Amino acid sequence: MSSSPTFLIVCNLPRVTIVGAGRVGSTLAQRVAEKNLADVVLLDIITGMPQGLALDLMEARGSVAVVACGGVSAR
Repeated sequence: MSSSPTFLIVCNLPRVTIVGAGRVGSTLAQRVAEKNLADVVLLDIITGMPQGLALDLMEARGSVAVVACGGVSAR
């Protein structure tokens, strides 16, 4: 597993981990962030995909805390 950059913003909200940053995962992450239900942690096997989505979500909201981890394997 290669190391990838993570974006960490400390907040007082609970943390939700979403496995998979595809269409369903990205939609779920967006909805959770929009409603300020929790900080979002995105995991995906494809390196760069959750990081890109995290940047998009942070740009869209401005104050959303998103942690992205790419290249995660269940092995």
